[in-house]
Amino acid sequence: MKKIYILLLAFMLLACASPTATPTAQLVATIVPPTSTPTEIPMPTPTRTTEQALAPYTIEGLRAREYESGKIILGEPVLETDHFTRYHIQYPSDGLTITGVLQIPKTGEAPYPVIVMNHGFFSRYVYTTGDGTDRAADFLNRRGYLTVSSDYRSWGFAETGESLFYSGQVIDVINLIYALDSIPEADTSRMGMWGHSMGGGITAKVLTIVDDKIKAAILYSSVSADFADVIGRWGPGCVGDVYEGEATFGCNSSDILPLNLPADLTASYFDATSDPVMLEAVSPLYHFDLVQASVQVVYGTEDGKTSAGTPPEWSKKMYAAFVDAGVDAEEGNAVVTAVSSPVKKASLEKKPARAAAKTAPKDEDPLLAPSETKVYEAIYKVYRDANPPGSVRIGLKELRELSGLSDKTVRMAVHSLTEKLNIEVLEGALGVY
Repeated sequence: MKKIYILLLAFMLLACASPTATPTAQLVATIVPPTSTPTEIPMPTPTRTTEQALAPYTIEGLRAREYESGKIILGEPVLETDHFTRYHIQYPSDGLTITGVLQIPKTGEAPYPVIVMNHGFFSRYVYTTGDGTDRAADFLNRRGYLTVSSDYRSWGFAETGESLFYSGQVIDVINLIYALDSIPEADTSRMGMWGHSMGGGITAKVLTIVDDKIKAAILYSSVSADFADVIGRWGPGCVGDVYEGEATFGCNSSDILPLNLPADLTASYFDATSDPVMLEAVSPLYHFDLVQASVQVVYGTEDGKTSAGTPPEWSKKMYAAFVDAGVDAEEGNAVVTAVSSPVKKASLEKKPARAAAKTAPKDEDPLLAPSETKVYEAIYKVYRDANPPGSVRIGLKELRELSGLSDKTVRMAVHSLTEKLNIEVLEGALGVY
């Protein structure tokens, strides 16, 4: 019994004893030192100097660039008269689609000599294709000229792109010149150019770039060919939306600086507006030695009376710059004529004899009213009898006495004759009368 009790006690002790412990695997954390792989940091874009950023917009840069020989697409005729057929057009320029107007004359035979017409500044809120050139184009079409006008970028239905110191408008006009080869009716070997106000400034700049593509040009009440004058009168260009720019005081929306322009280009533009060296680089006034066309500078003595006008001093300064550049009519390099619209006074300075002969009134000219013919004859007589020839100033009183007309009739006749007098120089240079 005692033995059984001891065995039972031993059994119970075994049953209550803890089982043999199984070793538990321990989590070991190994610390690995970081590698030395560098983080990629983008290299900063070097900021261009003003000269580098604006190089493509200088006269030299515009001469060096390549221009497009695109195709002009004519729409359906939008106007048919006894003298011309008008078409709306579009053509490629600088990655943009530019619109405009082309008028094919019904006088003469194709191919016709061409006048590229550059309109002045118009508010984009009211501008429609052909504004600013339609009256002169009608006159030229009657004389057998094909006329074409670009709306320029941002005007009419043209697309919008940057334009610094008129560079965009100039590029659009030059691309139009090269695209004219796609019009069978256009004789691009006989091409002239007409520019009014802002269009005169554009014309002046084009003439310094295209060499002998343009045979003759008229700068009519032009803005200054020196951008220091333009900026001084109307301010620098507008940044952002062109329509908002037009409504902003103190900026000139002829220049277009979109918000997506590189920041250094925008900054360089504004730096250049007060930098005399850069202003010379972008201003045609200082590059007239490159001009190969016959040029007539036309202005009115009453121009510039309002802030939107173009002072006569700008045209006189332009004329002096041609002379300073060594332009000599006798040498045949470029024939330069300064003409003041004779509403109150007429000034015909250094007009070449070959052009002067063309200004004699015609015996029968259906384009001239009787009063216009009398005033035309009076101006021509004074010019012909001048000593020295070509140096003429005619007052309203003298015109009234010579023509036998009233003050009002003389003023009206002179106003309507202004464009007709100017065109004679173009005709002489183009070989078409």
